[in-house]
Amino acid sequence: MIQQPLRIHDAAEDPRYIVDDQFRRSELSVPIVFEGRVLAVIDSEHTEIGFFSSQHESFLSTIANITAARIAQLQRNERLHYFADELSASESLQTRADTLLARGGSDQKSTRLQIDMIGRMSHEMKTPLNAIVGMTQMLIEERHPTHINEPLLLINRAAADLDQTISNLLTGLNIEPDQAELTTQDIDFRQFLESVSSKASQSFGGQVASNADDVPQRGIFRSAVVEQILLALLSNALKFNPQNEAKLTVSLRDYKDKIGLCFAVTDDGPGISVADQQRIFEPFFKGGDVSATRGKGLGLTVAKALALRIDAILEHIRNKDRGSTFELTVGAQFPPA
Repeated sequence: MIQQPLRIHDAAEDPRYIVDDQFRRSELSVPIVFEGRVLAVIDSEHTEIGFFSSQHESFLSTIANITAARIAQLQRNERLHYFADELSASESLQTRADTLLARGGSDQKSTRLQIDMIGRMSHEMKTPLNAIVGMTQMLIEERHPTHINEPLLLINRAAADLDQTISNLLTGLNIEPDQAELTTQDIDFRQFLESVSSKASQSFGGQVASNADDVPQRGIFRSAVVEQILLALLSNALKFNPQNEAKLTVSLRDYKDKIGLCFAVTDDGPGISVADQQRIFEPFFKGGDVSATRGKGLGLTVAKALALRIDAILEHIRNKDRGSTFELTVGAQFPPA
């Protein structure tokens, strides 16, 4: 969208002019711009040719600048209130959880206590982290000088990494998964792979090429958990590939005397040494040059735990030259075409 005022001398000679309730001969449009984004447009029309002058344009431009600053302030306040409410809600939840646990007595089962603790950990740690990520992102978007912006970027990145680590820990600790995750769904394979690839690219950066040419159009499987596993594998693949590229393919595969699905995630990174292959699914294990990659060594551990949860098979396949391939084989059904 054009970010400069537009003054039309004679609308009849301008093919861009769009008639609304009746034709007018001149128009003045002034955008309300803040930080390179057009928030709205002040649009004025008149029946006379050449009615609007430079004074009109200057006046409306002043109004637009004042309005842009006010809208930006309102948006900032709205985001501040949102994060404040989120933190307040988290504190209230903690108080209620403490009360419920106190009333439960010593006869409460250990599994119930563990589930309650996981739920509290999720709110108590992730809510403040979300506030840190959101607030620093808001400050980064305000385009401060470099000496201020660089520390903000560092804080934002560190908080996002910690948030991902906590999510992995909570997923691995959760002994009572949401039953909705374990439900099978009828899925279009190509749409599913495109969605997973897009989420991985947005979350971890890089490019993911997907292919589902060797399977029927649709299949019935536990897609929610499979998606979580594939995102963990793609995160790992994109981190270790210098070009930040990965491939995601699906094919048919024998699975416990039936036909199943094999999802393969492949990268062209340095690969995994024979010695490290025995430990790649261990918590916090990072093979190769530990200093060269981000992450805490939990992604593959969580992927393995999730695979076991849905009775799937997750294996590492060493490539001949470079890179690695992880194959996830799951049970599936195929509806009639």
